[in-house]
Amino acid sequence: MLAWTGLGVLVFGMLAALPFLVEHGYEASDETNDASIYVATARALLAGDGYSYLGEPFIVRPPGFAVMLAGVMRVFGDSAFVMNLFVSSWGVLACALLYVFGVKRIGAPLAFLCSAALFLHPEFRRMSNQVMSDVPGLALVLACLLVERWASSRRSWRRDLVLAVVIGASGYVRTLALLVIPATLLGRWFARAEGERLIGAFLRTRAVLLVAGVVVCVAPWSVRCMLRHPVPPVDQTFLYSYGTGMWHERPYDPESPVVSPARVLGRAAERVEPLVTSLPWVVNARPEASDDAADESTDWVAVAFGALLLASTAWLCVERRRAGEFFALLTVLLLLVYFAFRPRLVLPLQALLPVLFIEAGLAMTQRAWSRAGRGVAVVFSALIVARGVHGFAAGVRDGGSNTLRGASYTAAASVLRPRLGEERVASAIGWHWSVYLDRPVWSLALAARRGGASAVQAVLARHRIDTVVLADALPEDRALVPLLTRLWGEPDRVGDVSVFRRR
Repeated sequence: MLAWTGLGVLVFGMLAALPFLVEHGYEASDETNDASIYVATARALLAGDGYSYLGEPFIVRPPGFAVMLAGVMRVFGDSAFVMNLFVSSWGVLACALLYVFGVKRIGAPLAFLCSAALFLHPEFRRMSNQVMSDVPGLALVLACLLVERWASSRRSWRRDLVLAVVIGASGYVRTLALLVIPATLLGRWFARAEGERLIGAFLRTRAVLLVAGVVVCVAPWSVRCMLRHPVPPVDQTFLYSYGTGMWHERPYDPESPVVSPARVLGRAAERVEPLVTSLPWVVNARPEASDDAADESTDWVAVAFGALLLASTAWLCVERRRAGEFFALLTVLLLLVYFAFRPRLVLPLQALLPVLFIEAGLAMTQRAWSRAGRGVAVVFSALIVARGVHGFAAGVRDGGSNTLRGASYTAAASVLRPRLGEERVASAIGWHWSVYLDRPVWSLALAARRGGASAVQAVLARHRIDTVVLADALPEDRALVPLLTRLWGEPDRVGDVSVFRRR
């Protein structure tokens, strides 16, 4: 009864606060480049152009989030508030599912504190107002882990089939959810019955249906990528596909040399510190800080706290051997060798590890110091809630530059929109421009970085670009003004925007 009451209070409080927490503006920052591509692909779906970006098949990521976003846009329009409300609603679901995940592990009061802390944390609030799949992905990962717990509680092929469908469907929104498969198999292997000691018997009774079900779910996407894909190398996205980014020298060209296993494993040395320091968001004011900021000193408090979270999770893995702990450790291993680590990728760990840490602490003190251990757990949970409330009240977020950039896009777009006819338009980075101008906008900066002036000229010719817009307020736009001036002559000035037209 207490658990259900806590869930009701938590959900009611989050829903009551939500109208005051959803932002009306669209965040256009380096952290939300993918958001503008999600919007563009959703618009393509609504226009009947299929899952495509700028007229080419899009295979960087599965279409799940874009399909859901297209549904929202079809019914409610594509205002920034509506899209932010959609993602924020997933945030409410994620916190509710975290509570359900934690109740059986650490009890209702502590699970409530952990979920409330996540909901209030300023970085989670910021991510809940970004049109990205991170927050929906967290909710789906937690849903997969809860369905796994239900499926493992009583053996049934029907339950395994439901789990396979949930994991497969979640993988279309956030591919990280597919890690629940090996996590589940590891948990089942250590909990296998005496008659399943042989690997053949285990695979037949506990693994084949689950794996086959997920394969059937994701196979259509894989087949589609083989049959419909852009011509490499791509010049409008950083990646050709995630596989290319992970295993090839040039992430935009699948025909480039394959990266050696030694180099892939060598990424771990560079990732350890940013990964570990990103885990304990309770002590971090800016978990979204870039991992390549060379001038930043090491935050040893965050290192110690992150190491403690990982150690407690590893201990719990050895002691309890369940899918939740295995999923957390597998996620850590993946991020250590991932080709493009960003702190935002750690969100599932930031949600799960405090719960696992508290559970480990309670388990360690269960015999001799059960009362003291629960007291320490309560204090820790209260501290993370206090940290979330303090950060929320202080507005700890990197909002200033993003607000300024969004205002620059809005002002420039309002002037440009009536002056642009049927021209094919490009800019330095076209992703955000396409949202504000409500039209396809190609990018030139990627070609400039890869091949200089000749590569930019090739992109202009390949995509038959007539007009290039570069805003004074945007650094990446300003950097291309000299090059475009040499290629096409002096620009027209429209407010604070340079408009270059093909002569």
